Amino acid sequence: MDRLWTTQSIRLFAVMSLLTAAFAGAATAQNAQLQDTLSLVPPTAPVAIVVPNMAAFSGKVARFNGQALDGSVPELADVLGMAKQSAGITQGIDDNGPFLMVITDVEGLKNAANSNEPPLAMFVPVTDYKTFLINFQGASLVDADRGITSLSVGGGSPAFARSVGRFALIAPTQKIAASFQPGGGEAGLMQMAGKLGTKCLTTSDAVVIVNVRAIEPVVRPQLQAELAKMNAQLGQEQLDPAEQATMALSLAMIKIYGDSANALLRDTDTVVTGLGLDDQGVSLTYTAQFKKGSHMARVFTEGGPAAALMAKLPNQPYLIASSMNFAGINRQLLSDSLSQRMPQPQDDGAAGNPLMGLVTQLTTMIERTKGVASFYAPPAQQMMMMGGGLSNVSVIETDDPQAYKAAFKGYLKSIEGIVGMANNPAAGGNPAPQGQVSVITRYTPDAQQVDGVSVDQYAMQVQYPPAMMQQMGPMMPLVMMLGGAGSTGFVAAKDNHLIVTTTPDVQLLQTALASVGKNTGLGTGGVIQQARQAAFGGNPSYETYISIPGIMSSANMFMAMMGMPPIQVPEGMPPVSVGGHITGNGVSLKVHTPIQIIRFGYDTANNFMDQQMAPPPGDQFGPDGFDPDQGPRRGPPPAPF
Repeated sequence: MDRLWTTQSIRLFAVMSLLTAAFAGAATAQNAQLQDTLSLVPPTAPVAIVVPNMAAFSGKVARFNGQALDGSVPELADVLGMAKQSAGITQGIDDNGPFLMVITDVEGLKNAANSNEPPLAMFVPVTDYKTFLINFQGASLVDADRGITSLSVGGGSPAFARSVGRFALIAPTQKIAASFQPGGGEAGLMQMAGKLGTKCLTTSDAVVIVNVRAIEPVVRPQLQAELAKMNAQLGQEQLDPAEQATMALSLAMIKIYGDSANALLRDTDTVVTGLGLDDQGVSLTYTAQFKKGSHMARVFTEGGPAAALMAKLPNQPYLIASSMNFAGINRQLLSDSLSQRMPQPQDDGAAGNPLMGLVTQLTTMIERTKGVASFYAPPAQQMMMMGGGLSNVSVIETDDPQAYKAAFKGYLKSIEGIVGMANNPAAGGNPAPQGQVSVITRYTPDAQQVDGVSVDQYAMQVQYPPAMMQQMGPMMPLVMMLGGAGSTGFVAAKDNHLIVTTTPDVQLLQTALASVGKNTGLGTGGVIQQARQAAFGGNPSYETYISIPGIMSSANMFMAMMGMPPIQVPEGMPPVSVGGHITGNGVSLKVHTPIQIIRFGYDTANNFMDQQMAPPPGDQFGPDGFDPDQGPRRGPPPAPF
């Protein structure tokens, strides 16, 4: 028995080893092919688009069309075949090869709109270049020294081609075809893409690479000139002392946004965007890699997993649940950068500016936050009818809960002052004049005890003038549900966590307090755990999950109020996953939509259209609006509500 078990184990191990080697070999070959393709991209090229395997990509699109869209889009059944037919290229193509398109230079791209000669170079994989040229009637050699052939593609568009390794280079002008110098880009691009960008490159079915290092010398001076012009125009305005604080605020906000854009252009090496298609769903991945030693590289370092903090949320139905680990963000450097760009007390109009108080409190909260997880619960129908807002619970991991409490209290008061100043600058933040929106806040320390924990209570009430509420009409309940009326909730500290709610629901607070002490909450099992693995392959640094069943349960309440039938959501529907990683001085963001959700949306839209076209009971007219006895109907069929 032991010998038999040992023999079977050896055989199983041998089979698994062979399969592993086969898959590793295939992945290595694909990566090598990708590197060979990227070696054609010059280091000065601003943009490159790559499809690593044309036939594989076309097959995945066709499978997506069948699984998600019931084959309803014939153009997606054979994307590669349709593209070849449209371009008139059917012979000599290597269907399993990579396709590459390169934008050759930034200046040429700026002038392309006026010259109708885009600076493009396309690389089509060929089995034999001479066979490839047979596709084009009337093709003629125009530069024998460089091997450049003039031809017409896509129904008569002029183009020029030459052989480059295993590719046919096709360009819109003879100059680009002759002057394009491939090489020198592979090592640079792969290195510049960083760990996250390289993973995106090697796992996606189609990729767009933006070489920010190449476009920065052209784009950043233009950005700086526009910002300087905007600041000069604002600085020339003659203002009374009461409005100087508002102007200082405006200039500070322009500086914050301008400096952020400037820093991204200055410090980023590459941005890689990848499209992924598989049987689980559709993914879009965005990555940015920052230059070593740059300011942005010092802000984003090495992140930690976010799942542990989400596990401290109550395990119950949700609309949106999210978690973020701040370990990979230099919070002190980030808050310092924000503070330095705000008006200082010695600046004209800066003293007493409510925005300064807001920024002070925000920077304190940023510095104190080690991680945050939150979820929105589906609203009860009774609360929705009363215009109640969504119930949110946030769990904040912090090194000093009491300091965070004080900052949160100041944050609320600053919002009240900012709204007041916006309504009436001369009043310095006093309540709004009649006919304008106003905000009133309250904060009560130690309002009550819940399960042995001292709990503060706060309120932020938004007051609308009657005329505005009347103008909103039926949209007003939706505005209220989304928090337009403000919020009232609790603030409670437990261990090194702070719990903040947007509802005075004591039972929900009790559940949250109990969950903080455990690690068995939301995301530790079920669809979120499965979605995390499917979308990110493990623990991302930040993650958000959007529950379609939760959203539809709320939408069905509105539909019931309008007399419409509810929409049925299949059991076990996975969420939309949004998240990413912070590692190696780079960041990524991935949006993964499961195939079940796309199919659900497709079926729901079709059912809705069928209901719209269906005749009312007793009507003899068919969906096409024609009755054999009475002829065509006058006008469109009536809606079912």
